[in-house]
Amino acid sequence: MVMLIPYIYKNKMVDYKDDLELKQEGYLILQKQNGKFKKSISIKTDTLADEMGMLFFDADQDGDNDLYKVTGGTEEPKESVAYADHLYINDGKGNFTEAINALPEIHQSGSCVIASDYDHDGDLDLFIGGRIIPGEYPMPANSYLLRNDSKGKAVQFTDVTKEISPGLLNLGLVTSGLWTDVDDDGWMDLLIVGEFMPITYFRNKEGSGFEKKESPLLAHSTGWWNSLTAGDFDRDGDMDYLAGNLGLNSRYKGTIKEPLCINANDYDKNGSIDPVMSLYINGEKQIAHSWDDLVRQMNPIRARFRTYDPYAKATFEKSFLPEEIGASYQVCVEWFETSYIENQGKGNFLIKPLSFSCAYKSTIEAMSNR
Repeated sequence: MVMLIPYIYKNKMVDYKDDLELKQEGYLILQKQNGKFKKSISIKTDTLADEMGMLFFDADQDGDNDLYKVTGGTEEPKESVAYADHLYINDGKGNFTEAINALPEIHQSGSCVIASDYDHDGDLDLFIGGRIIPGEYPMPANSYLLRNDSKGKAVQFTDVTKEISPGLLNLGLVTSGLWTDVDDDGWMDLLIVGEFMPITYFRNKEGSGFEKKESPLLAHSTGWWNSLTAGDFDRDGDMDYLAGNLGLNSRYKGTIKEPLCINANDYDKNGSIDPVMSLYINGEKQIAHSWDDLVRQMNPIRARFRTYDPYAKATFEKSFLPEEIGASYQVCVEWFETSYIENQGKGNFLIKPLSFSCAYKSTIEAMSNR
């Protein structure tokens, strides 16, 4: 459910999409030897698309770091050229120039970019996380694998997703990814998290492709995940992981028995997707939106519930026709805790909530050791 919210800017009421003064450019700021800083490049934003993921990495293998920018957001329509990513090449002196025609034509609203030499050919390849399809939340977005085919100063990345890792297409609402050797075989695998997604593991088959591996203990790990980090936390020789989630300090709750869900469908037949969130209250599945918000999005609801009282008492199933629910696209969250993911080997994981007491203790110990 998308709503434009007006607010005060320069003492007047404005709509974000209509006031171009609100656009802000991104900058790369370099520190000089005297400790002062200078602006190196301006990452221009000619549209209302947003700068999402940034990555410094050596794209052309000349010994200095280049810059990749993932573009995202929802203000522009889906597949708009405004969502094209950008690559800036470093001349070794901190001067960056955009590499024209170095990237494939991908117009996906993205979230993140991470680099690794997945095929052991000596250069860095890229995973690009797809965040959202503008106007079609929560339908799954495409993520991509870009192979580095650069030769000298001729920088070139090729989209090899369909051939090497087709499971990345329609993967979900990705927020973060991690290149990591899960099975300790010397080849970098992919661990990916996102909104309404489980912890997702793609095994690298010695550079020839990526196979999505299912772990029974992660089957019900769908959450609102937002970050990943790796470390051998139990000191058993393999990589374990910490995954950041929405947490429990919100009105949104979800468990395996009582998940928080979104059912998306064109309920009012006007050509746009209507995402309806539901959650359990006192054991009953209820719509999470107010009557006013739902009527604004889908006016036919007014005919089903003419006043607040019957709407407040109706369960989710009683609010829609069975065929409407049956035809909807459903995603659910069963796990909201920020968690520790123990690597048990052979692609098996054990997920444990990272308790507040554990996090608090670790913070106190870290502060006391300063």
